[in-house]
Amino acid sequence: MTAPVVLRSRAALTAELDALTSMTESGSPFHQGARDALRWLLAGGFGPLTGVRTDPPLSMRAVTAELGAADTLLCRRQSAGRDYAAGLEHAIMWAESAGPAKPSQVHASAGRSGRLRSRDSASGCRGSVAAPCSPIA
Repeated sequence: MTAPVVLRSRAALTAELDALTSMTESGSPFHQGARDALRWLLAGGFGPLTGVRTDPPLSMRAVTAELGAADTLLCRRQSAGRDYAAGLEHAIMWAESAGPAKPSQVHASAGRSGRLRSRDSASGCRGSVAAPCSPIA
C-alpha cells in the first residue's frame, strides 16, 4: 500500500462539496467533475473516472490514477468528457493544496477558456482544455 494522500481539512472539503452540490443543478460538467472528485476523496468508493474501488484513506496511487485518467481525457482533441475531467483534476489539485482557487470559484466555462494545466502528465502532454496537448520539449 502506498502512503495516504494529504488533503485540506475535512471541513474545507465538505464545505466546498456543499457549494458544488448546489452548483451542479445547472448541469456544468466542470462542476460535476469537481463534485464527484470531492465526494470520492471524502468517502472513497469507485473512482469517478477509473471506476476502481478505493477505501479511505485514499492512497497516493489511487489519486494519481484518477489524475492520469483525467489527463488522458484532457489530452484528446475530441472528448465529450474534457470539461468533467478538468473539474475533477482541478478539485483534486485544490484538495491537495496544489491550487489556490476553489472549484466553486471557477467559472463553468473556465475549462474552455484556456486554463493552463499545472502539471506534466506521464504521457508527455501539457496543455489547456481548449488547446490540444503537445509533447513537452
